[in-house]
Amino acid sequence: MAAIDLLVTIQGVPCGTVHQNESGIVSFAYLDGYEGIPLSVSMPVSNRTYGQRIVRTYLFGLLPDSENQRRAIAREYDVRPNNPVALLSHIGRDCPGAVQFFPCDEHGRVLDDWMCVEAYRPLSNHEIALRLKEIRTSDEDSWVGRNESWSLGGNQGEFALARVDGAWCSCEGRAATTHIVKKRRPRIQA
Repeated sequence: MAAIDLLVTIQGVPCGTVHQNESGIVSFAYLDGYEGIPLSVSMPVSNRTYGQRIVRTYLFGLLPDSENQRRAIAREYDVRPNNPVALLSHIGRDCPGAVQFFPCDEHGRVLDDWMCVEAYRPLSNHEIALRLKEIRTSDEDSWVGRNESWSLGGNQGEFALARVDGAWCSCEGRAATTHIVKKRRPRIQA
C-alpha cells in the first residue's frame, strides 16, 4: 500500500494533515501555528499527533455507513472500501463542518489541481428524478455523481446538491453543497 497524505482545511483554512503510512496506519497532526476551529471534539487543537483509533473513527463518520455505498464509491476510484483515507482522497472536497481533504505530496503541496476547481452544473428535473430513483432502487450504486467529491455520513440513500441562482446544481470539484436530498423512509403500519 502506498502512503497517502491529505491536507485538511476547515472553512478554507489549512488546519492539518492526515497521514496514512505504507502499513495503513493513520494519524492526524495540526499545522504549526494553527489556532482555529478543532477538527473534532476528540481532536482538540494541540501540538500532538492523533493516532489510528481516534482518526479512523472520525474519518469513517464522514463516510456512508452503508458498506454497499462504500464499495460502490471504492469501485469507482479503484480503492478499498474500508480505507477512509483513500475514499476521502477522492470524495472529501465537501464534508460536514466545512471540512475538506486534498491529496498532497510529502511537502504539503496539493496534487490534482483539477480537483481544486469548483463548478456548479445545473441539473434538470429529469436528472434529479433519475438520482432519486437510483437511491430508492439500488443499494449497489454510488450516491456520488461523476466529478462530484462530497461525502455524507449515514446509512440511507442520499445525495447533495447546491441551489445557485434559483437552479439545482451538481457540485463538481470542491464546490460546496447547500442541500441534502434523502429518500423517504417507508411508513411503518401499526
